[in-house]
Amino acid sequence: LTGVLSSTNCSNTSMVTVNVNALPPVAVNSTTICVGDTATLIASGASSYIWNNGLGTGQTKTVYPTTTTNYSVTGSDAIGCSNIANATVYVNPIPIGDAKVDSVKAKLIHEFAFTWAGTSGYFWLWTFGDGTTSTLQNPVHHYTASGTYTVTLLVTTEFGCTEYYVFTVEVIDPTTMQVYNVFTPNGDGVNDKFMVKYE
Repeated sequence: LTGVLSSTNCSNTSMVTVNVNALPPVAVNSTTICVGDTATLIASGASSYIWNNGLGTGQTKTVYPTTTTNYSVTGSDAIGCSNIANATVYVNPIPIGDAKVDSVKAKLIHEFAFTWAGTSGYFWLWTFGDGTTSTLQNPVHHYTASGTYTVTLLVTTEFGCTEYYVFTVEVIDPTTMQVYNVFTPNGDGVNDKFMVKYE
């Protein structure tokens, strides 16, 4: 820096040092979730942080977007220098459809028809409660023993998002014998005969 006194043409020089500080290396993670899940955003590289989207201050934020959303954070260091980082939370859909079974109670000879109606391109895992499974979209299953079974269906999209369904089906043994204990052979047409009934 040089100064000149005009009346005498005298001059003098003084040195000034300007220090330029580097901006803080602010960073924040992007992530991918499914609809209904939460995402955690973690900023780094500074000593204090201010977020957009009404998230306020702090290094870590939990967000609940229902669609893909962009976020930004401004980080400042101890001497007041600041920098901005951006992140995106990508939101993928869960499977959309409806799972059904043709009957919730049937005889042992019945073949239960399970169906899932929805967008194609998904992955299915049926668990029938008797130790067997199927990866078909619409399987048919025959039980080999009577009883009550819990059937589950896990539907998964190409992005790993899932939906879960639960059924209860009852299988009746067709050889069950009923013996009636009321026998009144009095000719009135009601319970005049003793019978053994199979179902």
